[in-house]
Amino acid sequence: MEAPKRATKFAANDKWGKFYRDLFGQQTMNQSLSVLTGASAGATESFVVVPFELVKIRLQDKASAGKYNGMIDVVMKTVRNEGLLAMYNGLESTLWRHILWNSGYFGCIFQVRQLIPKAETKSGQTFNDIIAGTVGGTVGTILNTRTSRLFLGGSFLPLMHLNFECCADPAR
Repeated sequence: MEAPKRATKFAANDKWGKFYRDLFGQQTMNQSLSVLTGASAGATESFVVVPFELVKIRLQDKASAGKYNGMIDVVMKTVRNEGLLAMYNGLESTLWRHILWNSGYFGCIFQVRQLIPKAETKSGQTFNDIIAGTVGGTVGTILNTRTSRLFLGGSFLPLMHLNFECCADPAR
């Protein structure tokens, strides 16, 4: 599931980037467009992954043990008993999660690339991309962890204290 999800995320980010550059008459990406395209890629990714996540969760749910005989059976029974739109149960929370994560991820990547020296070789560019992706992924994961806790009944207070402690122990 991860490979198609990532392919969707990056392909959508490229397509939305072109769309927004054309829409706003920009030749190149800027910080605002990077965040906007990331958010749009997250929304696109959500519509693709939600049905697969629903199937996975229903197969893993201990309360549903024995109820389904595989992935196709989950889809068939869900559509028959709950309707086609039931395949998108959980879409709203997934939209929030993916929009926030992807906007932070792609926004950070753009910012880091602007801050580090331009690469003069292909291997230097690869190194810069790894650095930018690592920073973007780290920031996105911290925000995702905090957002997930908020959805699980936490408060906004942890979001305001993104410090080294939460970086060192995101499972807390």
